[in-house]
Amino acid sequence: MSWPFTWCVGILGLCIAIGVTNAFDEQGSAAANNTCNACCQGTPGMPGIPGTHGIPGHQGQKGDPGMKGKKGDDGPIGLPGKAGPVGPKGDTGLKGDKGDPGVQAQVRKSAFTALRTTHVTPAETFITFTTMELNYGNNFNKNSGMFTCQYPGVYYFMLSFLTFNQNSSEVRADLDMVLNGRTISIVTRSYSKGHAQQTYGTTLQLKTGDQVWLSNRNTNIHGGGGRPITFTGFLIFDV
Repeated sequence: MSWPFTWCVGILGLCIAIGVTNAFDEQGSAAANNTCNACCQGTPGMPGIPGTHGIPGHQGQKGDPGMKGKKGDDGPIGLPGKAGPVGPKGDTGLKGDKGDPGVQAQVRKSAFTALRTTHVTPAETFITFTTMELNYGNNFNKNSGMFTCQYPGVYYFMLSFLTFNQNSSEVRADLDMVLNGRTISIVTRSYSKGHAQQTYGTTLQLKTGDQVWLSNRNTNIHGGGGRPITFTGFLIFDV
């Protein structure tokens, strides 16, 4: 075997050995890399320092104005505004025509005062009267001694009478005020010898047609020119 041939065979074997070695190294490196990536990866490093801001750019030139747009639709009507200040007083107008006369309100009048200048005997049950001092509305009849209500309302009635006793023993004088047959009050006076004056008043609410009168209880009721028996009544207000 010659030397050149031996040298060529040696070089070829060296090349094959190098190739096998490289192939083994590549497989071993790949396996090692897979193992390190799966189990042996190190701690991440610190973030880098932020970079500096860039230089601001130059402002561009103002563009040309655009075309005017179309007018939009009218919006909804707004709320009323606040009231304005009061204006100055205007000139006085012309005087108007005189109006028609109004209807006069009806005035309801009812009042009376009846007088009796004679004595009342015990036999007289209804006390009648001899004269009328006044009789507005003509609601009192002196011959029957009765007041008849014409206007419903509240009335005031008052009576006054004189008693006289010639004896020394004590006597009584009783007089009733009656409404429609029902005694409203009894005026009583006990007295000895001599004169005694008695006065009484009351307020009643009456309806149309109600009647009020005085009734004697078998006693002597005195009346004279200087001291008459009086019976008075008048409407306070109507209802």
